[in-house]
Amino acid sequence: MIGYILGVLTTLLIVWLFMRMHANVFLKAIAEAKAIESNLEKLYEQYMKISDEMLNELEQKIEKGKEVLIDIEKTSMEIPNANRPITTRNIRNNKKEKKAYELKMSPKQQSMLQLAKAGWSIKDISQNLGVGQDQVSMVLHLYSDDAL
Repeated sequence: MIGYILGVLTTLLIVWLFMRMHANVFLKAIAEAKAIESNLEKLYEQYMKISDEMLNELEQKIEKGKEVLIDIEKTSMEIPNANRPITTRNIRNNKKEKKAYELKMSPKQQSMLQLAKAGWSIKDISQNLGVGQDQVSMVLHLYSDDAL
């Protein structure tokens, strides 16, 4: 009977030691989980701070962009020299100003215009020069007399 009780007590002691070891492992795991949670909270706070700063910067850039667009719209609506009377000299000056804005053409673009003036279709020009039809259309539109 005493042997039986000692056996039960030994078994209980082994179970208690086993539980104690696993309890320490679980306590360490819980401590690590709390440390990870704390680090995640800090990272989240940093993320929120950085994202707020980025949003503020974007909002400021958008506002500046809107101001620039408004300025561009205002200046494009203003007519230069509106109060000056129209004279032959003013007309000559306007022609000189227009020439300052003329676009420079590459030899291929010149070929596109010459072929178009000769009556070639956009498709034929693009196949002959090895360029896309969209490019030919754009060049013809940009360099047509009406566009300048």
